[in-house]
Amino acid sequence: MNMKVTKHSALSRRITLLLVAVLLCGALLPTLTACADTAMTLDGAAIDSEMYAFWFSMAKADVMTRYGIKSAQDNEAFWSSVCRLDGANGRTWGEIVNDEAQRAVKIKIAAALLYDEMGLTMTSTQKKKIKSYLSDMVEYVADGDKGELKEMLASYGSSYKALRRCAAYDLRAELVLSYLARNGKTELTAEEKNTYYADNYYRVKILYINKDVYGAIENGVRVEKPLSFTGPGARNDLDKAELAEILDVYYDNGTLPENFNAIFEEYLERSDEALHASEVYPDGLYVTRNLNLADGGLLEAEVFEAARGLKPGQIEHVETALGDRYIYAYAPDTGAYDNDKYAPFFSTFYSGAASRALSARAAERIGDFVEYTEVYNEISVYTVPCNTVFKLCSVG
Repeated sequence: MNMKVTKHSALSRRITLLLVAVLLCGALLPTLTACADTAMTLDGAAIDSEMYAFWFSMAKADVMTRYGIKSAQDNEAFWSSVCRLDGANGRTWGEIVNDEAQRAVKIKIAAALLYDEMGLTMTSTQKKKIKSYLSDMVEYVADGDKGELKEMLASYGSSYKALRRCAAYDLRAELVLSYLARNGKTELTAEEKNTYYADNYYRVKILYINKDVYGAIENGVRVEKPLSFTGPGARNDLDKAELAEILDVYYDNGTLPENFNAIFEEYLERSDEALHASEVYPDGLYVTRNLNLADGGLLEAEVFEAARGLKPGQIEHVETALGDRYIYAYAPDTGAYDNDKYAPFFSTFYSGAASRALSARAAERIGDFVEYTEVYNEISVYTVPCNTVFKLCSVG
C-alpha cells in the first residue's frame, strides 16, 4: 500500500509547538492566569509584569510627591536609608514607598474590575478612547516617534502592548468613578455619603465687624454703604471688647459661655455683612477643602482658611484689611448635601464621595489578590524609575 507523506514547513511546526504550549499552560494554571510573567491575579484577571511595572512607576512618582521626595533622591542610598517619620517603625524609605506603590496598583486593578461587577459596558466612543490615548502618548510623550515611545516604556520595564492593556484598566476605573459620581444618590451607601460629609464639610456662621462699610443685600445684590457709628456700627467697639473677653477665656481653657450659640446669634443680627440674612444664607454656609469659597469672592482668603476644619463649638477670630471676622462652627445639618438651599456648597460633593467610596471598596479586595512575588519582587523602587512623563488613560 502506498502512503502519502505530507511535509510540514518549519513555520507550521513552530505554530503547532506554540499551540501545544498554550494548551498545556491553560491546563496547568487557573483561568486567565497565563504564564511565567504573571505578577498577580484577582478574580481570574491576570496582571503581567510589564503592566505592573508601568503602574508601579507612576504610583512611585505619586508617593514620592506625597512625601516630598525629590527626583534627585531616587537612588539606592536614599531608598536604603531609615525613614524617621512617626509610624515608620524602623523601615527604610524603600520599604515604605514600595508598599504604598504596590497598594495603589492593587486598588487601581480592583476598581477597574468593579466596572464589570456592576454590569457596566463601554460605548463605542469610550472604546475609541483607548486608541486615541495611545496616539496621544506617541505624539506628546515621544514627539510622534513610536519607536522612541517603546524605548521609554522599556526604561520602566514595560512595553507598548502593556500600555494598551493598562489603558483598558485605567479607563474602566475612571468610568466606574464617573458612574458613581453621577449616580451617587442611589449608588453610594448612606454610610459612604455621611462619612465623607462628616469628615470634609464644616458649617459656619461669620460675624463681620467692618472698618468702613456696611454690606447690605438689596434685591438680591450686595451693595456697600458707609458704616455709620450711630447706625449699624454703633456697637462695634463694644462688641469687639466683649468678644475679646470671651476669646481670652476660650484660648486659655477651650470653653465658651454655656449659652454662646444664643449670644453669637445676637451678635450676628448686628453684623456689618448681611451674609446670613434671610434671603442669603440664614442657616450658615458650608466650607470644604474641595471648593474654594475665596475664588468667587464669597469669603476673604483668610476667612476661608480659618473656617476649614472648625468643629462644632469652635470659634476663630481673623483680622483682615477690611475689619474683624469671628467664625463660629455649628453642627452640620443632616443630609445637607441633598438640600437645594445648600446646593452651591456641594457642587463637588458626589465626585469626592465617589472617589473615596471607590478607593475603600477596592481596598477591601486587596486581600483577595493571588500574588506571584517571584515575578514582581524585582520590580521595586530600586529598579524602576519614577514616571512623571506618562499620564493614565482617563475619561476626560
